[in-house]
Amino acid sequence: PSLEKLKYHVQSIVARMLENLPKIKQIGVCTLPPMGEDLVHHPANQIVRDANNIIRTVVTEMNNDRVTILPVYEKLEEEINRTHLSNGKSFLPISVDYFVPMAAWMDVAYCMLGISWNTLGRCSGNVVLSDSLHLNERGGDVVATVVANWLTEKGQLEKLHTGPIHKIMKSD
Repeated sequence: PSLEKLKYHVQSIVARMLENLPKIKQIGVCTLPPMGEDLVHHPANQIVRDANNIIRTVVTEMNNDRVTILPVYEKLEEEINRTHLSNGKSFLPISVDYFVPMAAWMDVAYCMLGISWNTLGRCSGNVVLSDSLHLNERGGDVVATVVANWLTEKGQLEKLHTGPIHKIMKSD
């Protein structure tokens, strides 16, 4: 994989969605979340930032009112920085380099012991990620807020609440 291929694939996917889904009024394209919460020093996050620049460029160059960039990385970054600053902490969370062993023990702790992804993330110094790669509940809430705000801005959230899924959920 390369950044050039990423650009080609994002262009291709969005163009196909625009062409093949004419009834879809809005398409939100999310930026990628961080890989680990060391946003400054770890090279993985420079690659993520480069990829997100490509995603933003593709959406901007499409110049289509139906396509919007959703700032997932930026909002997760704000949450990470805000939390670490408010806690007065300057330590770095466990690196994404240790993802595999961390994910293995966290899966056991979550499934067998019922420990939340938020708690597991905090144990390794993370705010929005559980195992330095996957979102925890807090990270999921940040993404859900980004999407809900976009849907509200586009006048789609109310329509979503009156659709069949909402009626099914209300009947419970």
